[in-house]
Amino acid sequence: MATLRLLERLRYLENPPERKPDELSPEIESIFHHVKYVLGTHKGAVPISDEYGMPDLFFSRGINFKESSRRMRDSISEVITRFETRLRNVKVEALSTRDDLLKQKFRINAVFARNVQESIDFIVEISSEANITIMLERD
Repeated sequence: MATLRLLERLRYLENPPERKPDELSPEIESIFHHVKYVLGTHKGAVPISDEYGMPDLFFSRGINFKESSRRMRDSISEVITRFETRLRNVKVEALSTRDDLLKQKFRINAVFARNVQESIDFIVEISSEANITIMLERD
């Protein structure tokens, strides 16, 4: 249970959820929701830290597709490494092509800090309106 954030642990103690066999473990679910939250939060939008969240990458004029993709990839990697300490060795790979004009797509792979033998994969899509969709890639 030490793999959950503090408020999640308190909620779990008050009302332990019944899990179905195909459901995610509480740790993976917690990490997934936190990654989804931090990537969907605009940098400086929360009182806890001016640095928490994603920087504004969508209004840079004069940059090409390759540079835009690199900036997003680097920002995603930096944000997850900094704010999701339960993950290590975060690798972000761009999946988009030049034909994907209205969205950028990335695969995130990381290992668990508590057990580097286990890894987790996410697919992140960022639309031209700066909407972020994140999906857990399951085996």
